[in-house]
Amino acid sequence: MRYFVSHAGRLAISENCLERSLMLYRFLGEVDANPRLVMGVRRDGGTTDGHVWIDIEGEPLLDSTTTRYSPVLVFEAGGAVLPVR
Repeated sequence: MRYFVSHAGRLAISENCLERSLMLYRFLGEVDANPRLVMGVRRDGGTTDGHVWIDIEGEPLLDSTTTRYSPVLVFEAGGAVLPVR
């Protein structure tokens, strides 16, 4: 799965982080990879920006941009909302 995501994920699934992350969340959940869907925001001057990514075992899945964002909503593999730390 890591090979697929790193080499074709954005093209084969979607360039949109929400669409891509929702698909990966579903696929990874099907193979019991215990994914977490994380939604985050950041403020830069007068603008607010959002990003969505997948965490596996507490690490972002092939996404180096997540450190710029503060998580505001996290879903565990079963769909339950987790408290944000």
